[in-house]
Amino acid sequence: GVLSTVAWRIGGTTTFAREGSVLVCGAAIQWLRDQLGLLGTAGDSEALARSVADNGGVVFVPAFAGLGTPHWDASARGLLVGLTRGTSKAHIVRAALEAMALQVDDVLAAMSPAGRAAVPLHVDGGAAANLLLLELQAALLGAPVVRPALLEATAFGAFRMSLLGAGVHGELRDLPALPGACSVIDPPAGLHVDALRQRLGDQLVAVFVDTGLLRQGEPEQVVSAFRRRPMRSTYSVGKIAGA
Repeated sequence: GVLSTVAWRIGGTTTFAREGSVLVCGAAIQWLRDQLGLLGTAGDSEALARSVADNGGVVFVPAFAGLGTPHWDASARGLLVGLTRGTSKAHIVRAALEAMALQVDDVLAAMSPAGRAAVPLHVDGGAAANLLLLELQAALLGAPVVRPALLEATAFGAFRMSLLGAGVHGELRDLPALPGACSVIDPPAGLHVDALRQRLGDQLVAVFVDTGLLRQGEPEQVVSAFRRRPMRSTYSVGKIAGA
């Protein structure tokens, strides 16, 4: 499910990290902007998604390039299901943000199959500017999400390491600190993650029964899997759609 990778090497000591790969995450918002024209800018996604109370029955699986951790299935394909006459672009954008958070949640679950402690998740990058996404992520984790003032913290970390490599600084403690104060996003009281998973699962079960991808009266463990982990359970359906 997850990868081992080299994090850094300092003074002859190599530190390794565990890495999960989500093949399409923030690029899903770019696709909605560039291919479907639903957004003027990626930054518009938060306000648009907040303009509706929920996804309106829409479920989005952005498996445009297959699925990475924990599935590693290059043949999976994207899905956009649950559309009705009342579906708006706001519902689709909100479903995309939910998909991003659910994919990250699947990666973290794969890293801790025996159960994970409710420890803060540190995030950075352009998608971290979207507060609704971070609230969804915190709700799924049941733990705070920590966002730096400098969103490109990964690039800043590479810069710090280059100072060591170039001999500008000799010790980690001498390196410049990440500028600004971090923001802590706690799980929102009004965002119930169990309800989110249940709603997505129920929507998927209904859609897939209607399309024949699931049979009426399917064994309860299959239906329950959809309700517990909707992103993980739909990867095989993405394969069917792409077959």
